[in-house]
Amino acid sequence: MMELSWTKDFSEDPKWLSQRLGLKTDVAAKAFKQLVKAGFLQQDKKGQWKKNFPVTETPDEVAKYMIQRYHVMNLRFASTKVLQQKVEEREFASMTFTANPKLVKEVKSRIKKFRDEMGELLADTRPDDDEIFQLNFQLFRVTEKISET
Repeated sequence: MMELSWTKDFSEDPKWLSQRLGLKTDVAAKAFKQLVKAGFLQQDKKGQWKKNFPVTETPDEVAKYMIQRYHVMNLRFASTKVLQQKVEEREFASMTFTANPKLVKEVKSRIKKFRDEMGELLADTRPDDDEIFQLNFQLFRVTEKISET
């Protein structure tokens, strides 16, 4: 919803939000109110709603939990979109490979570099921006470690 505020036709109308985001109207209305209350959305001088990033601090254990929940939510969201959208509208790919765990640091560094490059490319909003996209990355160990007894 915060990113949607940058689109040219943004409206705080719960019905419009629900249609654009595929949410129930009451859920969209509640989410909008919560984002405003938390300071993540605010009106500019022209009265238009825009995303805002208030400075907040949370204890590490709370932040870790919130980030984990956010990542799980993104994975669930992606799993619905892979079934709903045409191939031309999305990109899903995966690789499964063997590697020395010592390479993880290098792989993560390259993913971060690519994320930064995408951030630079997509950072500026343009007048014709009217859709929201999400780009996710996952790197995780598939195998379980065997404890030696």
